[in-house]
Amino acid sequence: TKPQRTVLITGASSGIGKATAERLLLQGWKVIATEKTESLCDLHEQGAEVLLLDISDIDSKHFPVTQIHQELEAQDALINNRGF
Repeated sequence: TKPQRTVLITGASSGIGKATAERLLLQGWKVIATEKTESLCDLHEQGAEVLLLDISDIDSKHFPVTQIHQELEAQDALINNRGF
């Protein structure tokens, strides 16, 4: 079997980001979903790993990136859906 692909999706609490996360979860991707403040409980219940990320806050940006690299060492895709 091939290894599970991993994607980081910013702005995943609603709209295109959420729909993309849900679709990729159904296709077997490991989804890391981020959002600034809103709850991502429903995506977590569907199997996504969720992280708070405020792209306008430099400290917030570094924590998830560091955490992801420590856990995964790599990711296959980034969907930068959150605007700034």
